[in-house]
Amino acid sequence: MVEFEGHEIAVLGTVSGFIGVTNATLGKGWVKSFIHRQPIAAFSCMLCGLGVIMPLTVVPIRRALKLPTNQYDAAHPKVVFPKYADIYKYE
Repeated sequence: MVEFEGHEIAVLGTVSGFIGVTNATLGKGWVKSFIHRQPIAAFSCMLCGLGVIMPLTVVPIRRALKLPTNQYDAAHPKVVFPKYADIYKYE
């Protein structure tokens, strides 16, 4: 099950509010027009959206794969800390 904390919900709420206001202001078909007229700015907005979505998807995937997640959510009950035993194996 995906768990959303306060800061994640705040980011999603802000982004969805921004998209709603933009749709209401610019009208139907503004996305297609924006991509056609300003492709570089549209690609930049796509990268920004990808950057917002990454923390919401990567951490649960890493947690499901039993990979270390202590850099993202050290206080979470299912946190996995890295094992440093392999580092000292070669000494």
